[in-house]
Order: sequence, then structure tokens, then C-alpha cells
Amino acid sequence: MEKMRELREHGMTFIDDQPRELFGIRYAVINPPDQLCGVLTEIVDGEFDPGNKESGGSR
Repeated sequence: MEKMRELREHGMTFIDDQPRELFGIRYAVINPPDQLCGVLTEIVDGEFDPGNKESGGSR
């Protein structure tokens, strides 16, 4: 994921070395949250439709 590389260059660290994948999207969690004022933050690569059960939506 290009954004992970870019954020690492600016000093951010992540929970995992590689992005995780779920419902066809890749995501990474910035660690520790105190790097972003205590907010747990994910970066996501892909499209998520909350109305589509195949993409993990619940509607």
C-alpha cells in the first residue's frame, strides 16, 4: 500500500508490517494511537459499500 510507505517516511508506525485484508479491501492501523492524539486510525485501500453484504455491509 503506497500510503503506508509514505506515512512511514514521515515517522508513523503500524500495528502490522503489511496491510490486512477483509471483504476485498486492504487496511492498516496506525500504532500507537497517541501519534494521532489518542484516536485509533485506519487507512483503507479499496471501496466499502455499507449496503452491500458481500463487502461486509449490514443492510
